[in-house]
Amino acid sequence: DRNGTLLFIEAMRRVPRRYEVRAVVRTHGTLPSPDPLRVEIVNGVRPFYYENYERRFDVQFLPRRYGGLCLPLNEASSCGIPSIMPDLAPQNALLPPGALVPASKAGELQLRARLDVFDASIPAIVEKIVELHTNPDLVAALSARADEYAESISWTRMKPRYEAALGALL
Repeated sequence: DRNGTLLFIEAMRRVPRRYEVRAVVRTHGTLPSPDPLRVEIVNGVRPFYYENYERRFDVQFLPRRYGGLCLPLNEASSCGIPSIMPDLAPQNALLPPGALVPASKAGELQLRARLDVFDASIPAIVEKIVELHTNPDLVAALSARADEYAESISWTRMKPRYEAALGALL
C-alpha cells in the first residue's frame, strides 16, 4: 500500500455522514469498496496515464507511505488538481501547508536499501476531507498552487535543464 490507499479508504469510512463526500479510488489491482455510495473503486490499468484525470476531480488524496518522485502528484498538478499528502520530504518542500496531513513513522521496509515507512494520521485525513468539503475557497487556492507547481516543472521550463544535463554526458 505504497500510496496509502487503504489509509484513505479507512478515513472515508470515518467521515461523518452529514458531509456528502464521494471519492473515486483508482487501482491497478482489485479492492472491494467498503462503502460503494461514498467510495467508487475503479480497478485495472488505464491505457494512458492522463485518463486517470479525465473527469474533473476537486482534489487527489495521496497519503503515500514511502517514496520520492511522485508522478501522480505531477500529473494531477498539470490538471490543476491539488494533491493532499503527508507532511514528509519531499512533498512538504513542494506543497503548501494546507495540502499536508501529519504522518508518523510506522516501520521500515527493506528493498535495496532500508526505507522508513510512514502512516498518515487517519483522523487528520478525515479532518482534511471535511475541511476541503466545507471550504471551496481553500480548494480553489490549492488548485491555483497546483497549477503553479505544474508550470514550474513543465516541459517548456525544464527542457533546457534536461538538454544541458544530457549534453554533459556526451
